[in-house]
Amino acid sequence: MDEQEKALFKQAMEGVEPLSKKFGNKIFATHNRKQKKKPSVSIQHKSKAYVESFIPRSPIRPEESLSYQSVSVTSNQFNKLRQGKILFQARLDLHQNTCEQAEQKIQHFIQLSHMKCLKSCLIIHGKGQGLIKNVVDNVLRTMYPVIAFHSAKACHGGTGAIYVLLR
Repeated sequence: MDEQEKALFKQAMEGVEPLSKKFGNKIFATHNRKQKKKPSVSIQHKSKAYVESFIPRSPIRPEESLSYQSVSVTSNQFNKLRQGKILFQARLDLHQNTCEQAEQKIQHFIQLSHMKCLKSCLIIHGKGQGLIKNVVDNVLRTMYPVIAFHSAKACHGGTGAIYVLLR
């Protein structure tokens, strides 16, 4: 780089601060809200195929409890989560959402909660037919910030809600 290019670069970088150490080299995906629709696929067919992609071979029934614990979570931490003794710091209600909307909202909510350094949250998915519950289970298991989750106590929604523990 010659001196003029160096000066232009310094001018462009003025006011830019390095990422804090707590984020390290992690990159958070952003969603392009202006996606083109494919005219060859009907909305009903697309939604049905999308829903079916999230239903595991043996779907989770609405009355079943969800539970996940990564190796980094102690049994004491997990027991506190399971018993509802860890106060949740944020809440997301997924009632009246499609499976597609639920997936996007969960991902955004978890990323935002993690960026705000929250350690626990509650996601209310409802009971219904269990479609959203299956989406919640599948999405949370694949998200880096999530280290544990368990169905909530009855006072917080029972098997229609889930406590989530974040890194």
